[in-house]
Amino acid sequence: MHRGGFVLPIETSVGDNAEVWDLVFGLVARRAVARLTPEFDAQLAQVATELRATRDPATISALCEHYLDVLFDAASAPAVARMVRRIRATSIDTIFSVAPNTIEISRKGTLAVITAIRDHDSERANSAHAAMQRDCLDLLMKAFKNRGG
Repeated sequence: MHRGGFVLPIETSVGDNAEVWDLVFGLVARRAVARLTPEFDAQLAQVATELRATRDPATISALCEHYLDVLFDAASAPAVARMVRRIRATSIDTIFSVAPNTIEISRKGTLAVITAIRDHDSERANSAHAAMQRDCLDLLMKAFKNRGG
């Protein structure tokens, strides 16, 4: 008894990773707003323009990843970016294939975050990110339940 390995339920694993991601994102959003330069602002504006122009899931996924790269660069947080990439690799990056409806939520949520960052409003960026993540995770959990049933 109480020996050997065990696997956490998917809800616990994904939820824990999402909570860590939210905390890290808050730091990155605050730093990006404080350190936003005209160059990074232009890069975020370009990502937003491209996101508005597409509905292609692969393109949206790539743009969402690119936006994160720009955001982490703007925040001057390369060590944090490496850590977050590991967290995302374990749970979040697979969400589009398991729950395809999350792609549009991610597109709209990313646009909302970019707008807030460009408006120098880290609290609104955090709120937009949290709403996007919550909605995506809800769909992911429903997809997992539907697979099992």
